[in-house]
Amino acid sequence: MVFHIASRAFFITMTSPLDAWIGNILWAFGYSLQNGADVALLYSNLNARGLQKKFSRIEGCAVGGRMLLIAFCSLAVGPLASINMRLPLYCCLPFLFIPLIVSFYMKEPVVTKKFSIGEQMRTMIDGTLYAIRKPEIRWIVGFCALLFGASKIWFFTYNPYFVIVGIDLRYYGVIFFLLNIVAWASSHWAHQIQLRLNERSCIVGMIICIGLPILIMGVFPLAAMAYLVTSQNMVRGFMRPFTEGFMNHHINSEKIRATVLSVRSSLSDTVTVIALFCFGIMDRRLGLLKSLIILGITVLILGTTSYRRYCKLFPQRRIQSLIRVAL
Repeated sequence: MVFHIASRAFFITMTSPLDAWIGNILWAFGYSLQNGADVALLYSNLNARGLQKKFSRIEGCAVGGRMLLIAFCSLAVGPLASINMRLPLYCCLPFLFIPLIVSFYMKEPVVTKKFSIGEQMRTMIDGTLYAIRKPEIRWIVGFCALLFGASKIWFFTYNPYFVIVGIDLRYYGVIFFLLNIVAWASSHWAHQIQLRLNERSCIVGMIICIGLPILIMGVFPLAAMAYLVTSQNMVRGFMRPFTEGFMNHHINSEKIRATVLSVRSSLSDTVTVIALFCFGIMDRRLGLLKSLIILGITVLILGTTSYRRYCKLFPQRRIQSLIRVAL
């Protein structure tokens, strides 16, 4: 949270691209420290109390609550930005101190052994090797990298696409309000969605909801098509509870849980950085619309390949067994 606050300060006062780079780097440090650790903290506490079955519901409600708050805050972005582009950033800064204070009151799971630096390094190595060697973990890491990378690229095309199709700046806040409401709903009810649908349906649905709308937006550059970004936010809200529950179910060691989750996150971020670089070059040479078409086709092709791999790793009878255990 300290890194997040520092990054926001750079964004508020930035006067050059260098300031924007520094702000993003500070944010990345903060995100990498938080990501994986928060999920492992929650799951380990629930597991110690025999309540691990409630993980998806609690995680979904937590993520959904954050998105709901962002949604209502987004309504103010358009009017505030019309007055001053930095004003929304100033308004966000005080709220970042709330989770900073809350973090001091979090309780770690019961620690039965203290680890030296050398033992911590071995734990990190063991966790990384565990993620590499176990096919189920390799698959979910790759699947997350695909959808997270594509979603991040898509997110950065929102504003330029809105400009191309002629959406006024005043309506950006309303659009992002709707996006976060959709994300909140899909996250809040992620647990019920998983109960009603099997894993295969969820996986196929996420691939389609990411790849197909990107393709359609590139083919039909119309203002109405901009609302297809709600599809990405359905996946955005649903994916974290789904994938975190999936990974936690297949990680049978409390010792390396946070490490394996961090490996998943770091690989997804690495893929995203490379993909953003490639997309930037493609956008400059081909334009945004053609680049979106290529991105959509790529997601659908790689998603289909990933789904076939999933079917080989998880035969139907095993999937049903896993769902019964999860329930």
